[in-house]
Amino acid sequence: MTPSRSLLLLGTVFVIVLAIISAAQSAPHNDCDCHYQTDKGGCVITRGPAAAGFKCRCRVSRFFLITHCIGTRIGCNAGELCPANCASKDCCLLANGNCDGY
Repeated sequence: MTPSRSLLLLGTVFVIVLAIISAAQSAPHNDCDCHYQTDKGGCVITRGPAAAGFKCRCRVSRFFLITHCIGTRIGCNAGELCPANCASKDCCLLANGNCDGY
């Protein structure tokens, strides 16, 4: 395989992975977002779930030199207090995700 063909293949794979990551972040009913704090090496919730009864689980995703966080809305367990729009460290910890950016 020639170097230019290898580079083209690598670029294509890179674009496909970025498209998959973008689609995962904009999935329906996923109204929470997390941001990677480079200086602290972890995630923070930037937008908590709009409805009460849900929490936002952040996880770190890495692809080559790109590091970012993905937030996923999950239902709260019985007895958990999950207010709407919660983006605090306590709400992050409740979801058992990566909260190292706080």
